[in-house]
Amino acid sequence: MKVSVIGLGKLGAPLAVVANVTGGHNVIGIDDNPAFVNAVNDSASHLVEPLYREYLDKSELRAYQTDDGYASTAIASTDLTLIVVPTPSTPDGSFSCDAVIKAVETIGHALATKDAYHVVAVISTVSPGSMDKVQKHLERSSGKKVGQHIGLCYSPEFIALGSVITNLENPDFVLIGESDEVAGDVLEIFYHTIVGHLRPVYRMNYINAEIAKIALNAYVTMKISFANLLARICEATEGADCDIITRTIGSDRRIGPHYLKGGVPFGGPCFPRDNRALIAFMREQSVPHRLAEAVDATNELQFLHILQLLRRCRPHVLAVLGLSYKPDTAVTDFALGARAVEWAIRNAIAVKAYDTHVKHSACVATVSDCVQGADVILLTNPNLATEELGRALESYAIVIDCWRVVPPAPNIVHLGVYHAYSRDGSGRLYWAPPSEATSA
Repeated sequence: MKVSVIGLGKLGAPLAVVANVTGGHNVIGIDDNPAFVNAVNDSASHLVEPLYREYLDKSELRAYQTDDGYASTAIASTDLTLIVVPTPSTPDGSFSCDAVIKAVETIGHALATKDAYHVVAVISTVSPGSMDKVQKHLERSSGKKVGQHIGLCYSPEFIALGSVITNLENPDFVLIGESDEVAGDVLEIFYHTIVGHLRPVYRMNYINAEIAKIALNAYVTMKISFANLLARICEATEGADCDIITRTIGSDRRIGPHYLKGGVPFGGPCFPRDNRALIAFMREQSVPHRLAEAVDATNELQFLHILQLLRRCRPHVLAVLGLSYKPDTAVTDFALGARAVEWAIRNAIAVKAYDTHVKHSACVATVSDCVQGADVILLTNPNLATEELGRALESYAIVIDCWRVVPPAPNIVHLGVYHAYSRDGSGRLYWAPPSEATSA
């Protein structure tokens, strides 16, 4: 199959190389950012994403700028066009469809004189009700009727940055909102070449697919917030261990273990925005939205709780290990580490940071450099709890270990967030060095 991909960002570029390398399709990439286009054509990775560089090196992907005269010809020469462009949040929490509409109009003009049936699939997350608008723009710009001369689908991916390619090849399921059966058939055949025939494919109309996408992520955020709620309970209760509790209840099939671990607040480009988009849609439909709002508010309380913990530790020098919202990505949207650094700067506290991928004025070269001389260490990225960190902890420090991965040591006081343990193993939570400490 000949495939064109519009948008070569964090999801679009990996999807393009997977379609080429794994799916065996002839793929053309299109983007309005010349840096992205040049990077793809030069086989130079412009993304921080595991496996992407290896797949790019194997691929035969070619990219063109949107305003290149060849772009329209390239789109018209393909059978399927995937739209993977940004849909930023609007002030009310819903998603802006402007970039999708712009891409659709580009596609429509390219297809105006094409006789063969062509399928357009929106991969970008959109707010419920958006696909009807997208269809009108596609029909207007192409002069063709969706469902007759061209097909339109909504098929959002359920991926996580840091594991995009793995998620694309091994999804739990494939979601297709289709204008007509033929369009859905084309897209399902495309996905089978990537994921095989063992993954379930759910096909439905636009609105069901639109709601399903944000509903899934909203449910996951609710589960994360519940785990953090349990963790806060355990933090306040002597002898309680949230990891033991979540491991136990997660073995129940009705609950499951995934995303059920007290830790940092949820962040990134999807979870917070999708939850707020659901709230916006519920308001629009006059549906009570207290549950979704409570999840959003609970997550913000998690941020404030950890910042308050830092404040009570009274750091002179704060070390932050991990600025991105999760390992293996450079994205800092709604990230605890990045927010902690800004908090320290606002409060005139000396701060150093280390992250494998993120660049910041507070960043230093190594984990050892980061923790050297720090009296409070905030660990948000569990992958940074390495032997290097263990060797670096030679002087007294308070360690706020959000994932409880740093082993106890005689020279440090652990504030394992949501399950604290002190150097004497009593379970008491120290807010200051032992000579000044009071238990809480």
